Amino acid sequence: MTPSREQRQIEEPTYERTPFEVDRDRVLYSYEFRRLAGVTQAANASEGPNLHNRLTHSLKVAQVGRRLAQYLKLRFPGEVDSCGGLDVDVVECACLAHDLGHPPFGHAAEEVLNQCLGAIDPNLGFEGNAQSFRVVVRRAIRRTRSDGLNLTSATLNAILKYPWAQADMKGKETRKWGFYPEETEAFQFARTHAPNGRSGLQTLEAAAMDLADDIAYSVHDVDDFYRAGMIPLDQLISGTDARTSFLDWICCHPKARSLGFSPSEVDTKGNEYFESLRAASSLRAPFVNTREQLQDLHTLTSSHITRFLGCAEDLSPIQIDPAEDVQIARPQWLNFEIMILKLLMQRYVYQDNSLLAQQHGHKRLINEVFHALMDSIEAHGSDGMVPRRFEREAQEAMGERLLAARLAADIICSMDEPQILMLYQRLLGIRPGILAERLIH
Repeated sequence: MTPSREQRQIEEPTYERTPFEVDRDRVLYSYEFRRLAGVTQAANASEGPNLHNRLTHSLKVAQVGRRLAQYLKLRFPGEVDSCGGLDVDVVECACLAHDLGHPPFGHAAEEVLNQCLGAIDPNLGFEGNAQSFRVVVRRAIRRTRSDGLNLTSATLNAILKYPWAQADMKGKETRKWGFYPEETEAFQFARTHAPNGRSGLQTLEAAAMDLADDIAYSVHDVDDFYRAGMIPLDQLISGTDARTSFLDWICCHPKARSLGFSPSEVDTKGNEYFESLRAASSLRAPFVNTREQLQDLHTLTSSHITRFLGCAEDLSPIQIDPAEDVQIARPQWLNFEIMILKLLMQRYVYQDNSLLAQQHGHKRLINEVFHALMDSIEAHGSDGMVPRRFEREAQEAMGERLLAARLAADIICSMDEPQILMLYQRLLGIRPGILAERLIH
């Protein structure tokens, strides 16, 4: 008998809330979600209160995802049914959970952990999305009778942005994957209701989460770094040489080619896009935090999200096609504008010398903490420097290098950035601290 979308791996009593409302609340109230307040979005989470961190990012992804799901259900009721259904709480929960496994210092740390684990065993590896799935099914602490949050099949499926294992990546356009071998049983449970009965396809709810993530971070990251003085939005809107240089750079970028935009299209559409922003007159000057600039930035952010969600009458909207591999079809204007916003970050932020130097330090930190934890677990089990919540697993991993390596990555992903920085300083003797000063609560 095929389990329902509302079924959990471990049966529980019924609640006054729907099963999907319970899922959402569990993620929202988890320690793992709260940890994201101290985890980098694009810049170090401690840089300042005006920059998004993984927590504020996840909250905004959840809001966009919920509104997107409501819009799709209203606009395409027949197509939604053909795709197997669409529940707004499932989408919102998947959005809240999508970054739970991200390590301190973001993608720089992901890269290092993948290298460290892969050096021990090529089949081991680390991936932020797979770690998020691992958190909700195994690592999150809720009650004594089960590991993880015991979410419904539908919600687990919606979290799977990349519904395949590392071993199944051959022929994929991405180097990402969605679960580790240890979570195969949970993955199979989640995939009971695969789209069109086919493996390797996102559910409609996962596709909505994916699009909501793209919308939220492309819009809000540009907002952050115009305020920080790193993205010259004023020059791009005003049409100076900075705009010409940026569009010329995009013409040669593989992202533009992969989306099918020719150099002439990039030039035409890019100029049209920046010209459309000229109405925000205060943004034609560097950001100095005036009331007018804050108002124009708010209007700009709000109007982008409204348009991206398909609410603009003068633009072709997103569509649902149950027969296609990608069930939410994005119109080319949407692909172009999201590409522009993402590449603004890549050109002016991710290639900035200060950020690259900072990431170099973060990578070294993660590498040294990983090896210190792994070596301690392998040699001493729970008698080493392992947080108490991991003592049982550490004892089981003593003398087992592969288990010790995976557990070291889990411990790192349970920390926020201030915690792991404190641990690193203790390991190097830079700031030994005092015994009463706990690293991990």
